[in-house]
Amino acid sequence: MADIKQAICYNVVIVMFVVSITSSAKDRLVLVQAIFRHGDRSPVSTFPNDKHRSYWYRGLGQLTKEGMRQEYNLGKLFNMRYGEGEFLSSRYINSEIKVTSSDFDRTLMSAYCVLSGLYPPKGKEQQWNPDLNWQPIPVHTKPQKEDFIFSLAACPRYQALVQDYRGENTMSNFVATHQDLVEQIMNISGLSKDSWSNIADILYCQYVHNLSLPEWESVLPFNLVTSLRDESASYFLPTQETTKLRGGPLLKEIIENMKRNLNTDSNRKVYLYSGHDTTLIALMQILNVFDRRHPSYSACVIVELWKSGKNEMPFVRILHKNETNNNINILKIPGCIKDCPFNDFVSILANSIPKDIKEDCKNENRSSLLGSSIYNNRIGVFVLICIVILLVIVLAILIIHAYRVSRVTAVYQTVPTEDGYL
Repeated sequence: MADIKQAICYNVVIVMFVVSITSSAKDRLVLVQAIFRHGDRSPVSTFPNDKHRSYWYRGLGQLTKEGMRQEYNLGKLFNMRYGEGEFLSSRYINSEIKVTSSDFDRTLMSAYCVLSGLYPPKGKEQQWNPDLNWQPIPVHTKPQKEDFIFSLAACPRYQALVQDYRGENTMSNFVATHQDLVEQIMNISGLSKDSWSNIADILYCQYVHNLSLPEWESVLPFNLVTSLRDESASYFLPTQETTKLRGGPLLKEIIENMKRNLNTDSNRKVYLYSGHDTTLIALMQILNVFDRRHPSYSACVIVELWKSGKNEMPFVRILHKNETNNNINILKIPGCIKDCPFNDFVSILANSIPKDIKEDCKNENRSSLLGSSIYNNRIGVFVLICIVILLVIVLAILIIHAYRVSRVTAVYQTVPTEDGYL
């Protein structure tokens, strides 16, 4: 009997030891940064013969009720994955989370809807209105002309580069190869050749709200509209410099947030960024993980920072959700494994981060630098010509002088004596 008790105690000790080793070796999540697109919206523009323009009673470019539901569900997904005490505290604590949005109605409203799903009020302490299952949580933003993370308006250099590649974009190619179809589109829409390029977005918004019309379905069916949107997304950033200008500032902030978390005692656990399709395209392209598909409404890229249970070494895991369902995939950046060591992550992407985005975006500086370079080159050429002329003059003087010396020597020779020269 004593032997049996001793064996049981021995096995319990072994089990406890194994459990302790297993628990201590478990990887630990330390920071989450999620960048998501706004929800379903009305089109940002219309066309003269648009029969559905009055349908969008909230106005153009505005979040719809479906978009609100999509963002609320995204917040619930965050709650299931990180909330309820799993990673975040079970109640909202302002020091744990920071939310940033672009300065657009649809992105600000999307951020609030996400927070509504992530942080339903808990208990009397947070339930300020018994008839309303919601609590206010701050969202930060900047004016578009000061915002280098979300806004296209903040970077004139980027705008100039895109203008240079205007002839290479998808719509220009589409016009060149589908002249007859373009003529039909202009006849139906009432648009001119110079202003019809947003037609795919307008029709997409109408199709997803079941507002399609027979004349459009025969000319631009839904599958062709989605293909055009995917193609436009693929060529949104045509060069390495445009990718760096658009995606670099956000990537820089993501890395700085991780460094701050690793090097300080910061309580911050989550950063949320409410942006646009362009925000996600730029980030995924600069990470080299873009699948060339147009980001859907409420699509999301999540950058998780972990610490290994074995040696506490930090690593980065990138997740992607591009559908309105909850399917999440792990993305692998080229040159690293899926759980990419933090130092490797930083090293691989070092050249993709601008040193001074404000200076890089000053297109007039590039012009002045170019003008200064041309001016300096002209000065250099002028100085070189002057030096050549001076050398020619000096050489001519030396030749003349040598000639005169030779003449004097020939006229005034030394008179010899019998014993030789004096």
